[in-house]
Formats: sequence, C-alpha cells, structure tokens
Amino acid sequence: KLAATQRAIANFVTIVTGKQIPVEFQSGGDSYTDGNSVVIGTKLEGKDFDPAVGLALHEGSHIAFTDFDLLRNFTTNVRMHGVDPDFDLPYEHEQTIKSLLNWVEDRRIDYIIYKNAPGYRMYYESMYEKYFNDRAIDKALREGRKHEETLDDYLFHIINFTNPNRNLQQLEMLQEIWDLIDLRNIDRLKNSQAALVVACDIYKKLKSH
Repeated sequence: KLAATQRAIANFVTIVTGKQIPVEFQSGGDSYTDGNSVVIGTKLEGKDFDPAVGLALHEGSHIAFTDFDLLRNFTTNVRMHGVDPDFDLPYEHEQTIKSLLNWVEDRRIDYIIYKNAPGYRMYYESMYEKYFNDRAIDKALREGRKHEETLDDYLFHIINFTNPNRNLQQLEMLQEIWDLIDLRNIDRLKNSQAALVVACDIYKKLKSH
C-alpha cells in the first residue's frame, strides 16, 4: 500500500515536469529538489496524502520553472542587481537574500500550477493549510508576537504573508514589503531572475532599515 501511494505521488512530479524524475521519500525532514531529483519529507498516510501531493507538485514545478543556473551562480547574479556591488557581500547577508528569493520563487511557481491546473488546487490548499496555517503560527500572529524591528522577526512575518492572520501593521516596513511583493499579481514575475530582483529589493529595504 505504501509503495502504491509513493508511486501515485511520484507520478505528479512526472506530470508537472514531463520527465521521469527520481523521487525519494522520507518520513520527516525537508522536501527539496536539486533540479534532477526530488525528496519528499513527510508522512503519506491519511490526511497527510493531499499535502504530500502538494509538495510533489511544488518540487516538480521548481524543476519545470526555476532557473537552477541562477542559483548555482548566485553571488554573480546578486551583484548584477546592485546589491553591495563594491565589496564582498557578507555570507549571512547572501543567505538572507537566498531565503527571500526562495520564498518569492515558491509563490511564483505555485501560482503557475494553481492557475493553469484547477484540478490540482485542492492539493496546494492542503499543503498551505498544513505548513503555513499551522495553529502555532496562527496563535503567534494573532497574539502579536515577533514584533521587534529585527531581521528574524521580519522574516517570520514575510514567510507567513500567505496566512490570513497576517498583520501588516506589526512592523514598520511590513506594508512596504507587502506592496513590493504584490502577491495578488505574482504572475507578473515571468522567471526566476524577476523573482531575484524582488528579493534584492526587499533586502535593500531591510538593510537600510
């Protein structure tokens, strides 16, 4: 039964990519792709099936739509967008930009499938419900936690912009960053390079702040 479930989920990766992509399953941990294979790190039984399909679609759409060359030459591409061009970008700052890019790119590629394959929407909604609308996150947002003007608190709120309990008044620059990302028009970003521009613009706002 487990093997049949794994084959069914892996098939969604094949559908999205149009390729026979190796899919590995783990009962926990991160889900990710390197562009050539996919790892799904979640339980598969019962109520976890639909979110797992959402993860498979998500990682498959990275293979289909994300520019992995941009990621492999990340520092060079960041410099092209005017972030600290005159000196070495500190490693931790580069990792912040990479985290922001990952989030913006995730929203961009998710919308492509969500818009063009309505039959898969339930899987995305289940995935978002599990990973972004968790009760602990709901509680933290409703109670106004993470309210310090720090990078960590900004990243918490940005990562949870998809949560209905978001509060754009919680931090000074959240509204500006929300407007900059413009989730309702995320399909204006046609490629990973455009997503990187947005990530760099967010970083520059946070750095100056």
